[in-house]
Amino acid sequence: MSSPSTVSGKEKRPPQLVIFDLGNVVFRLDWQPLLAIWSAASGVPAARVAERLRGFDALDEFDRGQVSPADFHRRFCVWLGADFSYADFERGWNAIYDAPMPGIGEMLAKLRTRARVVGFTNTNIVHCRVWPELYRAELAHFERIFVSCEMGLRKPEPESYAQVLGQCGVTAAEAAFFDDTRENVAAAQALGIRSVLVDSPEAVTAGLAQFGLL
Repeated sequence: MSSPSTVSGKEKRPPQLVIFDLGNVVFRLDWQPLLAIWSAASGVPAARVAERLRGFDALDEFDRGQVSPADFHRRFCVWLGADFSYADFERGWNAIYDAPMPGIGEMLAKLRTRARVVGFTNTNIVHCRVWPELYRAELAHFERIFVSCEMGLRKPEPESYAQVLGQCGVTAAEAAFFDDTRENVAAAQALGIRSVLVDSPEAVTAGLAQFGLL
């Protein structure tokens, strides 16, 4: 488990705003069902599908809302070198969602009495039709959720964090950030946001405790 990383001096006051990533922080993501569905639909081995998906240059564009779902699917089929239907694309794409993280609802309910709580997720228009309903109970504790495909920006772009802070009316020193991606955490730290790499369920509670919020 990683320890919280405090930046821009030894800030002792608890953060006013806590910013949470969603996937693998609030709820688990499992990419294996996606790979199985796309592999069966395309005839391409799952390992090869995974390799091509990791290197697909339209992923960031999709997160920023710069490419339509139909174009994303079409371009991926070309990149994969195999065709499969849009219906199978969407069925697999939306199969990644797993259970909420253990105890997250109770923790968020307690936290929101002590600080403002918002979400900030890299996501796309297809996924945005799914996760708000799947995790309605957990997400009800958030004041607002910032989504990359509406912002036109994605983590770890510095402008994306600045937009969240600006719209929430806080400075970097008044915020804390929790994310499961090292690159995103490093970018937040560089802006002066106290940040925690979430590499285990315990990392969130440990970070909040160190920040004086639990």
